[in-house]
Amino acid sequence: MHLSSIISAIVAAAGATMVSAQEAARFGIVTTTVPSGLLSPNESIAIKYNSTLAANQPIFIDFIMQGGRSNGFALPTLLISRNIYGADQKLLLQNATAPDLPHPGTTLPMSCGRRLHST
Repeated sequence: MHLSSIISAIVAAAGATMVSAQEAARFGIVTTTVPSGLLSPNESIAIKYNSTLAANQPIFIDFIMQGGRSNGFALPTLLISRNIYGADQKLLLQNATAPDLPHPGTTLPMSCGRRLHST
């Protein structure tokens, strides 16, 4: 399974570079790295959230993961971690582990992103 951010998925669906710039300006940027390029259960994930360009400073950030099946149905959203984000903080780096959950059937690429809760 390939790993990408929810922001990237939204941008790809919208098909416009301008949307990406607008989202980054509002919420910051999430990037993820998987050493093998494919996501497997119990595999390490490096997550980076950068709010340098963000207009809205979050109070906390949830890193979430969601996959989809080949028939178009989405798998449940999984909370990887909840992170308190300091008022002056601009960068959050975290290493996480993909959950070891049974996924019957074929799955599509999983996404890793963030939910922001700002003041």
